[in-house]
Order: sequence, then structure tokens, then C-alpha cells
Amino acid sequence: MASAIKFSELKAAYVSGGSGANNHAQLTDDSTTSAISLSYFRNSGFTNGSSVPSSGSITMGSFTGKTFGSSGVDHDSVHLSTITSDGDFIRHGYTTQSGYVSHGLWPASSAGYARIEYKITNAGSHNPHFIGLIAASDSPAADGNYEWTNQYSLNYLTNNLRVVYTDPLKFISTGISVTNTDLLSITYDSGTITFAKNGTSVGFQLTGLATDIVFHAKIESYIYPSGSLSTERIEYHDVKVYDSAPS
Repeated sequence: MASAIKFSELKAAYVSGGSGANNHAQLTDDSTTSAISLSYFRNSGFTNGSSVPSSGSITMGSFTGKTFGSSGVDHDSVHLSTITSDGDFIRHGYTTQSGYVSHGLWPASSAGYARIEYKITNAGSHNPHFIGLIAASDSPAADGNYEWTNQYSLNYLTNNLRVVYTDPLKFISTGISVTNTDLLSITYDSGTITFAKNGTSVGFQLTGLATDIVFHAKIESYIYPSGSLSTERIEYHDVKVYDSAPS
């Protein structure tokens, strides 16, 4: 983008490729005259992996030289779910399968680096999940058969963010609560896996792994057989996967 950016140009650029903004509806209202504020763009992402700050000051300089959109990797396969180009993970409603059967799987990463990040859309009333990384050597699949026991994941249950990892299987409670604007991430980089909320470690890193592991990112979301949480809805948004470190 040029250094002298007009509000109308900024809005048009967002409509062209943006997603995840706090005021997405107002920015995509098909109007060229409606008033907007820079705060409308909070949490929208750029193709270089950065995003508009969720708090603090925003200036036109926050957008200079950047392009709205995702720099992530497209998903490979799904089961009882839909993943949109905007990064929404839509869990399908119950038909005949319940449990951790709503899956999204991404292609193998480059050796030595992998990352998945996401936000929980209904953090106050959500279906349980395991979201993280699984080694390519485990031959993962999105087929309704759960594999979270082989994943390095985050799991959110009853206002408690938990770190889950394999070999041996272990759950670590962090006591951290999450809102629908918090960005959660699992990153493998040169032998270390970091579990983070809004870019800050949740207090646990897994170190000493091989430095050349190839991972897949995977989502396993729970489908209840009945009740209000058994119907289709967006469970996660701003889902992005990287097979190399974002610039």
C-alpha cells in the first residue's frame, strides 16, 4: 500500500482479501460512504503473518507496505467440517457420529518448522477440542478416527487451557482462561514446541525434540449427539497454518 492511504482505499483492500477484523460486518457492508474507524480493523491479518493490534494505538502506518489476507497453508482434508478461505472452522452437526470426529488436516510442513494458530469463536460455550501438531511419521488422516493421543495440542475445557503432549501422554493445566479474541498457537521450531496465547508462552515449552521433524497441523473437535452443542456452527476462526516461519 502507498504511504498516503485513504480510508476508502483501506476498506476496499480489506474487502478484497481481508478477514478476522473485529468489525468485519461494517467493513464488508458494500457501502463506499459509511463512516469507519481504524479500530474496525483490529485483529485483521496480513499476508506477512502479522496483524492489526488487538489493543493500543493504530495509525495509518500500521497498514503501510502490507496486504490484507492470510499467509497460511490451505487445508488438505476434512471430516464432518468445513474450513473456509477466511479461516473459519465450521463443525458439522450430529448425524451418526459423535466424539472427536470433526477433523481438519493440513499438508506436511517443511522439516524443522510448523505452526497452527486459531481463536475459539464461542469461548464461553464451546465444544471440546484438541488442536495442534502431529508427526508425519504417524500417517495422520481426517477420517473420524481420533489421533489426539499422538498430537502436541492445546485443549480448552471448563475455562482451563491445557497443554497436551504425547510420549508419554500428559495433560498440563495452565489455569488460563480464553476469550474469542485470544490467539492461541502451537509452534514447532528447531526442536522446541511452544504453546502460546497472544504470542506469549502459557508457561510450558517442550524442548529436546529432533530438529528436523515433519509435522501436520490437525484439528479434532467434539460433536455431541444431542443438545444445543450438537448443531452445526463455527467453532474456530482466524485459523492459520504455516510450514515456515512467517516473515
